[in-house]
Amino acid sequence: MVIVVLNKHGTKIGKSYELFKFGIPGKSYYTDELIPAEQIEEIIVECNSSLTSGAINLASKYAIPILFVKGKDIVSCIHPLTGHGTVRIRREQILAYYDERGVIFST
Repeated sequence: MVIVVLNKHGTKIGKSYELFKFGIPGKSYYTDELIPAEQIEEIIVECNSSLTSGAINLASKYAIPILFVKGKDIVSCIHPLTGHGTVRIRREQILAYYDERGVIFST
């Protein structure tokens, strides 16, 4: 899994099919980097960047959080509500109380 850190001002984040397209500014042009969404764990934005709605939707589809940081502080976060299975996990925790899994977790 890859953690993408954007630290060059003017970087553009878009999508092409199931790929994230990172436009990295050069002297007089943009260089495009393509990374498959399934390989990215999270995206950290440390500078002024542009995100398309397509990129945000792709991140949501693959449950990839996008963090906006300034220095060491997280100032904002786009975290998808799907893909983390909160309800399913809670149900399994309750059911584990009644079988051997509850004992395994407590030891």
